[in-house]
Amino acid sequence: MFDFHHPIIAATRNATKVMPISIQYRSRRLTVTRVELPNAVLNYRAQPERLHAMLRCLVIAALLTLAFSSASAQTVRLDQYQHPSEPKFKDFNQLYLKGVVDGLIAYSVALDARDRFFCIPPKMAITVEQAEDIMLLYGEKKQLSGTVPIAVPLLGGLKDAFPCTKE
Repeated sequence: MFDFHHPIIAATRNATKVMPISIQYRSRRLTVTRVELPNAVLNYRAQPERLHAMLRCLVIAALLTLAFSSASAQTVRLDQYQHPSEPKFKDFNQLYLKGVVDGLIAYSVALDARDRFFCIPPKMAITVEQAEDIMLLYGEKKQLSGTVPIAVPLLGGLKDAFPCTKE
């Protein structure tokens, strides 16, 4: 069975010459088709820019696969945030917290003014340290479990720290 998707077989469709050849084999006469392939198929040096582009794509795909397979995002819990198992996790936790802050602020801004959970003054930017303080103080105040995702005390703390005035 021939694989018609094989590069050599597929290249025969674009062949420059097709010549039948007769071969004598053990008293049987066989007819084989001899195909001359274009030089571009036989010699990869004929198109170096295509080869480099394909190689570049393969390298990028391999790097992306490695990058995304080794790291997977998961929810950071209050205990994990307060007591990281390694020093490097403290930095990761702060990055995660910054992402949560940015997401909550973006969501809040996208809502109508009357539906917002909290109202940060327009010229104020919340730092990671401020967000951490807001989150931890709210967690202590409400005596939250350590298994709670950090977004929960952060949202509650932002509601308390920046309440919206109902007009």
